[in-house]
This record gives sequence, structure tokens and C-alpha cells, in this order.
Amino acid sequence: MASITKRGKRWRALVRKRAITRSETFDTKSSAQRWATQLEAEIDAGASRGTAPTRGITVANLIDRYVSEIKPLKRWGRSKEASLMRLRRDCGHWKAQHLTAAQVIAYCKGRATGTAGPVTVNADLCYLGSVLRVAQCLAPRCA
Repeated sequence: MASITKRGKRWRALVRKRAITRSETFDTKSSAQRWATQLEAEIDAGASRGTAPTRGITVANLIDRYVSEIKPLKRWGRSKEASLMRLRRDCGHWKAQHLTAAQVIAYCKGRATGTAGPVTVNADLCYLGSVLRVAQCLAPRCA
């Protein structure tokens, strides 16, 4: 349910629903209520349609998408590129839908017992987290 509050001479509508928070300021209370009702309906419609199909999407797919969409916007060096390709090679077969913390921890422990030091393992973990965060943000366009 939306919260409509008076702020000075204007009205502010605040909608918090399904982890989405939006607010807007209007001249009239009725405009604020109309906007809030419409936004809540859009959120409900989006939730009822569900998210994009994730069946079959692997970590490799997510890494490929991350590289193709983020690298042109934010250039990175050879080290990050090599880490992403290693993650793609080692973890690319994991199904994104069934990814667990236990898998990631096991991977990090395996890397730590090999030649990778703590800083390298941490970098790998940070890069994987970035890939997953970006995938979550772009989920409606996924697949």
C-alpha cells in the first residue's frame, strides 16, 4: 500500500512493494494517489508474469553477458579479464538457477589450496559477485 504524505504545499507518494521503492511528488493528493495505484498495479502485473526463464542459464552465460555489456562501459585490465575467463572455465558449467554458497565456498577453498593466494581468491569472489549482481539487475532482459 502506498503512503501519501503532505510536504509543504505538495503531496508525496511513496510505494514500497516487492523490494521496489519509488517516490514521486505531486501538486494534488488525487494525482499522488492515482500514480501510486498505477505503479502498484504495474508491480503486481510484473510479478504475476514472473521473471525471464532461467532454466539452462549457466554461470558461463552470465559471465559472457557481463563481459559483453559491462566491458564497453567500464574498461578493465588483463588481470580481471583473466580471472573472469578462469571463472568461466572452472565454474561455467554451474546452473545459475541452482547456484549455492556451498559451491562457491568449495571453489574458493580449492583455489586457496592450489597456487592462488588469499588476495587472488578474494578477487575471484568479488568478480563472481559482480557478475551475479549485474545478472540480477538485468534479469528481465535475461535469456
